[in-house]
Amino acid sequence: MKIADIYSSGILTRDEQVSCFYSGTYYLDKQRTDGILILTTNRFLFVKKPPGLFSKGIDIVFSFYLDEILSVSTTGLLFKKMRISVQTLEGINMYVFSCDNTKDVVGTILFNKNLEGMDANHRDIIINEKRRSSEDNSNILKKLPPR
Repeated sequence: MKIADIYSSGILTRDEQVSCFYSGTYYLDKQRTDGILILTTNRFLFVKKPPGLFSKGIDIVFSFYLDEILSVSTTGLLFKKMRISVQTLEGINMYVFSCDNTKDVVGTILFNKNLEGMDANHRDIIINEKRRSSEDNSNILKKLPPR
């Protein structure tokens, strides 16, 4: 899947930008679902291609807003998995994933959560600076004005 596929699918809102996306696996009990983890400026999505040889589009397995995330942690010594606790109407749900670069996804989630509530223009400047530079997330966050 290419980034153009994500933007053309219509799953993003007008003000959302893709921060990163990786192929990954979602674990639920003993089942695993392969798909794509998409992290935007507002949401965390897990999507997969619909079944079928000639099928088109993207199926959303689930999606939640970053402000619904209560905690993010990693587990595993050799094979890193990411655990995300999310507040929903039904209570607190735990999601477990693995992907190509778990550390980057966790860092980007925390980075984007710190951008919440910021006006769109200022947020876009920070995001674009992150893309241009090789600076660490924490160094860029230090440049943010206090809320």
